[in-house]
Amino acid sequence: MKNEKHLFIFFILVYFFTACKQKIEYSHNIKSENGELIVQFRGDVDFVKFQMFQGIEGELLKKSNNLFENKFKISNLDSAIFSYEFEVSKYDTTKNLVPINYKSPTDNGFFIFGGKLRKIDYPKSKSLAGKVITEELTSKYLIEPRKLSIYKPLSYDENTPIIYFTDGQVVEEYASYVDTLIKENKILPFILVGVYSSDDLRNEEYIENHNRNENFLRHQSFFYEDVLEYVEKGIANWQGKRYIHGFSNGGAFCMHAGINYPNMFEEVITFSTVGYISEYIKPIEFSEKFYPKFYIGAGIYEESVYRENIKFVQKMRSNNISTTFKSFISSHDFSPWKIEFFEYILDRYKF
Repeated sequence: MKNEKHLFIFFILVYFFTACKQKIEYSHNIKSENGELIVQFRGDVDFVKFQMFQGIEGELLKKSNNLFENKFKISNLDSAIFSYEFEVSKYDTTKNLVPINYKSPTDNGFFIFGGKLRKIDYPKSKSLAGKVITEELTSKYLIEPRKLSIYKPLSYDENTPIIYFTDGQVVEEYASYVDTLIKENKILPFILVGVYSSDDLRNEEYIENHNRNENFLRHQSFFYEDVLEYVEKGIANWQGKRYIHGFSNGGAFCMHAGINYPNMFEEVITFSTVGYISEYIKPIEFSEKFYPKFYIGAGIYEESVYRENIKFVQKMRSNNISTTFKSFISSHDFSPWKIEFFEYILDRYKF
């Protein structure tokens, strides 16, 4: 029995040291040099492929024993932010390529690249000075309760601005960074309100179709009547300014809000907007005298989305609507959306 116990411990230790060795057996390095992205991978493997999230990709070439490398031309690389991953394989005894798991332990398995001119390591609070509350709001307009995540800083008053998010699930994460920026006196306090979309009907709730679909109308009424009233009546004598922010389909809902309800928001912040501004349903007309400001961005590697955003920004500017547009060196990617939002608030809410 004693020998069996020792044998068991021996196998556990062998497994542990083997696992540790496996973890340090593979590594990569990625850097910019003379406008090119140099990607290196080290490990006892037979095939390595680099992939920007929904963007450029390519196989790395074996340079020497266990070293693979390739170069990729990316315009304005020093200003880039994007997610990336590797496809890694090794031949087994039958000469079949077997995948090897090489993922980042964070960010859903993707690594993050930031160019020399970009900051990506924003400080994150481990303990908030403010508070995030996630709760469910029932509505006569929706067929199900809907979650709201509300971040309030430690100190706020009736003039504190509110930023409404159409993808509310990100507010809990963003709050950790925003709270730190407020504590460090880098930005003025503001409130974040995240409105969760339906898991199954996100596209229909955010994008108006040819028939002004019922799901869009219900969600619109829920947002403008239930959410705004619930949040703003919960702040004594609130008279601050409203902002609205979203990305992808959530950005489409924001654009619709700014154009069709122009007196409701001070500024519309949208990234990689998909839907509505494509004008597939009908041309969008600007018939109001006043519109909010618009801050719009899209990635150059999400090609059709980027073209549609550029085209619509030009149309807005031709109608004398105040519009800021920023090109992201990325694709349809959450990582630059998050960093670009932090840069936006550091500019707009500078202390």
